[in-house]
Amino acid sequence: MSLKGKFHQGRYTVLTACILACLNTHTYASEENRANAEGAEVTTSDISVEANYDKELLREEPETKAIITREDLDRKGARTLSDALAGEQDIQMGRDNMGRQTVALRGAEARHTLILIDGRRLAGGLSKFYGATDEVNRIGMDNIDHVEIIRGAGTARYGADAIGGVLNIVTKIPHQQGGSVTLERSWIGQGGSQYNHGISYATGELGKGIWMDFSYGRSKTAPFLYDRDNTSMQYYGKRIPMSARVEFSLGKGETLTLSADRLAEDLQKDTSLGTMLKMNAREDAWRNNFNIDWKKQTDRADFRVRTYTTKYSSDVDFEVGPIVPRSIPYHHFYFDYLKREDRVVEASIGLMAHDKHYVTVGADYHDESGEGTRITVPGQIPREQSRLYVFPNPDDPNDPNKRTYIGNVYETSLSYYSAYAMDNWQVGKKLLLIPALRYTNHSRFGAHLSPSIGATYKARNNLRMKANIRTSFSTPGIAELYHDWEMYEPSLNPKPPIRNGWLFEGNPALKPEKAVNMDVSLEADFGKKTSAKFTIFRNDFKDYMQIVYDGEKESKNLYGRSYFDPQILYPNAWLGTMSYDEIVDAIKTAPNWQYIEDNIFDDDQTDYVKSVPATDDVYTYKNISKARTQGVEAEVTHQFARDFSVKAGYTYLDARDRQTNKRLEGRGRHMINLTFSYNDRRHGWRATFWGDYTRNYLDLRDRIATGRIVGGAGNLEQFTFTDPNTGKVYRLFKNESDAKLYMKGDFEHGFTREKVAREKNYGLWNLMIEKDIMKGGTLYAGVTNLFNQYDPYLGMGGRIYRFGMRMSF
Repeated sequence: MSLKGKFHQGRYTVLTACILACLNTHTYASEENRANAEGAEVTTSDISVEANYDKELLREEPETKAIITREDLDRKGARTLSDALAGEQDIQMGRDNMGRQTVALRGAEARHTLILIDGRRLAGGLSKFYGATDEVNRIGMDNIDHVEIIRGAGTARYGADAIGGVLNIVTKIPHQQGGSVTLERSWIGQGGSQYNHGISYATGELGKGIWMDFSYGRSKTAPFLYDRDNTSMQYYGKRIPMSARVEFSLGKGETLTLSADRLAEDLQKDTSLGTMLKMNAREDAWRNNFNIDWKKQTDRADFRVRTYTTKYSSDVDFEVGPIVPRSIPYHHFYFDYLKREDRVVEASIGLMAHDKHYVTVGADYHDESGEGTRITVPGQIPREQSRLYVFPNPDDPNDPNKRTYIGNVYETSLSYYSAYAMDNWQVGKKLLLIPALRYTNHSRFGAHLSPSIGATYKARNNLRMKANIRTSFSTPGIAELYHDWEMYEPSLNPKPPIRNGWLFEGNPALKPEKAVNMDVSLEADFGKKTSAKFTIFRNDFKDYMQIVYDGEKESKNLYGRSYFDPQILYPNAWLGTMSYDEIVDAIKTAPNWQYIEDNIFDDDQTDYVKSVPATDDVYTYKNISKARTQGVEAEVTHQFARDFSVKAGYTYLDARDRQTNKRLEGRGRHMINLTFSYNDRRHGWRATFWGDYTRNYLDLRDRIATGRIVGGAGNLEQFTFTDPNTGKVYRLFKNESDAKLYMKGDFEHGFTREKVAREKNYGLWNLMIEKDIMKGGTLYAGVTNLFNQYDPYLGMGGRIYRFGMRMSF
């Protein structure tokens, strides 16, 4: 097929056509229905041409790209995007400080991975720093055709924030009447159960050129408790996704699609605050998406105009109370609220400018607005939002206790527009060049140019060399600019052990992060059963954004609360008659402990620290460094028998702060991924064993104390002595100021006592077995985390046993 003929297939439908042809045609072959509706004849050879073209396209395009097909998703029993990405090369799953799952590509940060559904962005929280947190658990796989993994910078093609790569989830567009049902239950080795059910239905053609499809699902996740204190490692609870879509055929090659979907979440997280108190966070969240998409294909051009809105809302109630009901009378309540809405308009034209050039030009406009209690916008008067909390009164059950909490809601917005051009230039039979350029003008960060160029040189039919040089940038989110959020409150204990809270403050002076990405690949096919790929990559970052410690301030949510410590002492300037040195001498020469109690404590020669305010460690965002991620990727696939195949990959990653030369945390240095597949088509049995192993992973959440004092409290002059009867250790300081400073410095947070990331080696392996029980009906059973790895910091809660059923009709 000539290049011109290939491009006539349409840039937006080729990939879908290929995947549909590869799958069972009675369920997913939408192109056949569309052609029949237009009076055209479709043959098996036509479908084969589409499939072969897509394979050729994937091989010839310079991008380092992988596709997880519908068949791959079923073999893994993938119910969420997290399941789908398990075992894929150079993908690093992690957790943020709230236990939410993140995903990153090629050693970049999670915020540098752009997650799209059918090319559309999704509204999430107001913060970008930790990326699209928990999207990998929100996005289900029931109505998905395939997942595209694009590694490396992609701003020129995909827009801002695609520094590390892109995950594009492509949904199915069925045109044949039918549906599917998936039911799954799972049981956790540590205790607890989960479920994930879904149903979808397509009407087929309604009237002339009208198709509709619907989907609905319900799922429940378990908390995965920590071993020691019953703190859940993630938000858990129920999710309900639903969607509807209608497509109109307006003429030959012209369609109009309207789609809407909604995700509702009812989640909670449990956190232990010591031996007596706990905090329960209950989140009511939802996301609504609405999309209008017009497409038209002619002999020489493809046109597309799309507009969509995506809205997200999260409302979290926090309750602090006793672990044992009514054991203590303490109750404390507050709430966090946020809402975000993105409005987008896109237009593009793909044109056969020449038999060797397919040129795409386009433009888009993005408007993002957000509001919430977690931000403070300078110079703005907030909107007050009050909430009444009612809880039992043990003294009078008929007169419950009531508390009112008032939150300040601020609002702001960001917007940008961009224009881009890209040329697929077939220079000769062996060389394909794809230059691209995007211009972006941001309402806050000004104008940016993002050029890129990629090339594929086909040395032989079975040997290809690829190279890319790409630039990209990523803008801070609303939260990074205006954050004012106490993620964790200070300790509720009246005396030590005590820790500071965590307060995140925004930085309106932030600049966009910028990156230059380079990679070179060599791909080879060895017959029809074996292929191999080797890639070298480097990504250089400028104005790299990091969270930095920025001192202390009194707690936002516990303002006015204070602590005391009877074991931190200082000379009593009002009632005492002895100086610091005299007290030290008296203690040293005391004949026994009773003498110290009578002459030092009871005689009011010393006083202890009190009225120390509850404080937060303040963290903010700064562009403080340059960073580099570089490494190699190697992958081999081989079918060593009719029913058996294997895919193996290895990644070496060197990710460093270029100013300190320290490794960047939250990444492994060596990663191995492996997938064994068995497919007995004759008897309907299939089995898949897959997983990954990571070495030298620096866990930014699991930290080791080095014993080195970083803060100034460790240098204060003090005298230490011990009660021989109880073993209590007392510290005497020269004055009240030093004593309070030591107590504040003794709060156990990582910026007083140095803590470094724990280095780990871990593997996560899975097994899934399937059996076709009838036409369109499959039972499956499997084990996630087969070898029972347990690490709450990495979100591994032990072995999970899964059993499910898929049916299509």
